[in-house]
Amino acid sequence: MICFLAWIATLLVLPSECRVVLTGNDGLLERSREVAQEVLHELENHDVPLLANETTEIGRGPREGHPLKPIFFLHGIDGYASSANYMIRLIKKKYPGTVTWSINKYQGPGLSWINLDKQIAGLKEYIGKHIKRNPITYRNGYHFVCHSQGGLLCRTLIQDWDDHNAKVLISMAGPQRGVFGSGYLDGIPIPASAQRLGVREIYKFMYLNDTQDASWANMWHDPYQQKTFEQKNHFLPKFQGIVGNPARYKKNLLRLEKAVFLVGSFRDSLDGSKGNRFDGGIDPWDAGVWDYYPEESLTSKATMRKIEKLEDSYIWKHDTIGLKQLHQDRKLFRGAYSKVGHGDWWSKKKVIENYVFPHLY
Repeated sequence: MICFLAWIATLLVLPSECRVVLTGNDGLLERSREVAQEVLHELENHDVPLLANETTEIGRGPREGHPLKPIFFLHGIDGYASSANYMIRLIKKKYPGTVTWSINKYQGPGLSWINLDKQIAGLKEYIGKHIKRNPITYRNGYHFVCHSQGGLLCRTLIQDWDDHNAKVLISMAGPQRGVFGSGYLDGIPIPASAQRLGVREIYKFMYLNDTQDASWANMWHDPYQQKTFEQKNHFLPKFQGIVGNPARYKKNLLRLEKAVFLVGSFRDSLDGSKGNRFDGGIDPWDAGVWDYYPEESLTSKATMRKIEKLEDSYIWKHDTIGLKQLHQDRKLFRGAYSKVGHGDWWSKKKVIENYVFPHLY
């Protein structure tokens, strides 16, 4: 029995409550994992001790008691540098000597709503100056651990930064392909007149030139209005490589040693709403691992429950920004973990230690 369970654990690698897309596995291994998942599902209903604490890593991992490379942290919309305090305390305890810096820029309501292009320019200047003041500390590179809007910002910052020396990017619940849903709308400061338009019509407000000065509008990706999105969203289309010339963005992203995209997965919404894909911050949660509603395929009668996998998207098939290349180079990790709420990435010890720390070194 011990050998049998060890085989299952080896195939699964990660805990059974998560769905992981790990690069470099062939179809046979993936099917073996599916079988192992089915066996585990049956075993979980019996009093059989199962192996635990398995993790999956790409390349190097952390050594407890030893410092990690320096880490920059970035908060999400309405967030503050202090959002990362608990994670930083865990790092200092587990990996003493690690240099950490939580970015105290574009904090809180108002400033975090500034246009994302402007935030990228400001962050590049801010981080660049900090590195120049501490050249020895950062000479061998650094990592980014970023949450929500910050996860999207850190990815696009790296794409737009020609001389970055970032090694690992970890995006926690970052809406990489945008947001589209009522859960998200309820949490942003739009006027009541726009709110009354509803999810299906609010693109008329979100894609106005003046509205695009706001970060929360930059992230709006209406799959029912794909052409309008490509033409009038000033931010997402260019960083997804679906408009313009993305060669530079692709080159810069490919310089990473590892790109990690994490999110909580929900069969229903965090609040229990049936069919709602809201994790408490982003909607749909699938965007955190690059899955999304099918672009240009939705009709007025289509269901919003259908999700297109990244591998079926234009972004992947044409490898517009290098995600497919990262996958082929075994540098891409995408993990969706059952019932991890939007704020849990900063506040839950188990979530942080099991799903975030294994990707650092």
